[in-house]
Amino acid sequence: MKIGILTYHRSQNFGALLQALALRNFLAKLGHKVDFIDYWPDYHKNLYSPINWDLLKMPEGIRSLYYFARNILLYRSRQRRSSIFKAFISNHILNHTHPYNKEEKFDTIIYGSDQIWRKQNGLGNKFNPVYFGDNILTTKNTISYAASMGVIHSDEDDKKFLKEKLSKFSKVLVRESSLCDLLRECDIDSSVVLDPTLLLSQDDWIETFDLKIEDQPDYLLFYDLQMGNIDFAVVKQFAEEHDLKVKVLTGEPCNKKEPGIEYLDYADPEMFVALFYNAKFVLTSSYHGLVFSLLFNKEFYTFFKYNKGRAESLLKKLSLTERMLDPQIEKIPNMLSIDYNVVNFLLKMERAKSIQMLTEALSSTIHS
Repeated sequence: MKIGILTYHRSQNFGALLQALALRNFLAKLGHKVDFIDYWPDYHKNLYSPINWDLLKMPEGIRSLYYFARNILLYRSRQRRSSIFKAFISNHILNHTHPYNKEEKFDTIIYGSDQIWRKQNGLGNKFNPVYFGDNILTTKNTISYAASMGVIHSDEDDKKFLKEKLSKFSKVLVRESSLCDLLRECDIDSSVVLDPTLLLSQDDWIETFDLKIEDQPDYLLFYDLQMGNIDFAVVKQFAEEHDLKVKVLTGEPCNKKEPGIEYLDYADPEMFVALFYNAKFVLTSSYHGLVFSLLFNKEFYTFFKYNKGRAESLLKKLSLTERMLDPQIEKIPNMLSIDYNVVNFLLKMERAKSIQMLTEALSSTIHS
């Protein structure tokens, strides 16, 4: 089967690139011919420019000015980080892309994963119809897999839009139960599936990047995507109590220096995965940080000030809700080790359900 994937395949973001890579690799292993559809509008490109002028058009006022000023101060760092991500994209993504045009015909087009259904600041805080199948592409079968909307804010006009566009999909598979609930209000039948990164097993990821156990001191990996989510003094105290070095990943360069702390401003997605693979303990405010902690059977805690629905949904499936902490916590608790025999069994069951739903969706017929 010839399959096209429409997702955020050029994002300079660890999770976005890894989910894209995972879905393509999984489908290719099943014997399908799979390529990304190279749709990447200017408002996406501008997000990763060393200076993002679109921030000044955002409706958040002072907050927009703050982030714009940070762009300028971090210009050289953002430029270097952008080059690192572009190299990864060139090596792992671009050799599996098709142009966005109407001439190319696909048996199935998959929309997702990642937050392709969120409202776009670059479009005046509106949905992009292209990610809802309203585009020039030609296919026999239109489905979504693990599509997400991020933080859900919807009014009656949004619901009308969703009902109109998604009623043309033969199967709608989403990543969060909150989105599934919203679509139910729109009379759209949908099901919740795992993020594509979880379709691959631990062994699959080890093989993908040829991961090796590195000879180094035990470390705590602190991946603070939502920067400032937890007091760093609390993190350092926990690491000190457990005799762990601290390695820090953030969603953008921070150019910080602190004795005894290793800041990893210029990791690419392959290094990102290796850091989780070798970590002794993980603290993270990232959904995909949570995912790779689970995949590599790490002791972890996660914490979110906002947009925590997808993490809550996954932790609930795996009976690990106690691993989400309040961001305002003053001391990280010591808890019993995670029983990964149970977690891996539950994850295996969820993976099997998601694979079955995806397989069935691939053989669906388009609604008339």
